[in-house]
Amino acid sequence: MMREDEPGHRASGEANDARSDLKALLAVEDATEAIAEGEATSSKAMMNARKAVSLWPAVRVTLRQNGATATQVVAVDGAIAALHRDLGSGRALTRDANEVTGALAPLFKIAGDKVPSGIHYLDYLGRSIALDVRGGNWARAQRDAHFLQLQWTAVRPKVEARHGGRAAAFEFDRASRTVVSAVQAHSETKTLSATKMIGSAVDTVETVYG
Repeated sequence: MMREDEPGHRASGEANDARSDLKALLAVEDATEAIAEGEATSSKAMMNARKAVSLWPAVRVTLRQNGATATQVVAVDGAIAALHRDLGSGRALTRDANEVTGALAPLFKIAGDKVPSGIHYLDYLGRSIALDVRGGNWARAQRDAHFLQLQWTAVRPKVEARHGGRAAAFEFDRASRTVVSAVQAHSETKTLSATKMIGSAVDTVETVYG
C-alpha cells in the first residue's frame, strides 16, 4: 500500500488540490462574469455578487497556500471589496464585477487551468471596453484597446502553435482589428458589436486548449 508521503500519493493529492482550486476559482469568475456581461437581472446580479464575495475568502486561502503571491490575492481583495461596497449600485456593480475577473486572471495558471492567464485577461479587456464606451470614457477605451493588442501579441504564438490554433488566431486578429478601428472612430454601436466579436473569439481560442 502506498504511504501518504510517497511521491505517487503526493502527485495525486496535488492534482486533486489543483482541480479543487480551479473549480472554486471558476465559481467566483462565473458569478462576476455574468454580472459584467449584463446576463444577470438586477436581483440575480445581486445574488451573484454576494456569492462571489462569500466564496472568495476560502478560495484566497487555498490559492495562497498553493503559490499565489500576496500581490495577486490583494488585487482580488480590493476588487471584491468594491463589489461588496457597491451592491445595488447598478453600473458601478457591473464595472466592479469585471474588475474582479481581471484580478482573477493571473490566478488561473496557479489553479492549474490549461488556458493561459493572458487569454482570461483578453476576455476581461473586451468587457472593459464595452463598459468604457457605455460610460462615454473613450480615453479608457483607447487604453484598454491598446492593452488588448499588447496582450494578444504576447499570447498569439502560443495559440497558433496548438492544433486548430491558426484559425482561432485569425478570428481573434479580425476581432482585435475591428474593435481598435471602432474605438478610434468613437462609434459606440460599432465598438459594442466589436466587443461581442472579442468575446466570441476568446471562446474560440479557449477551445484549442480542450
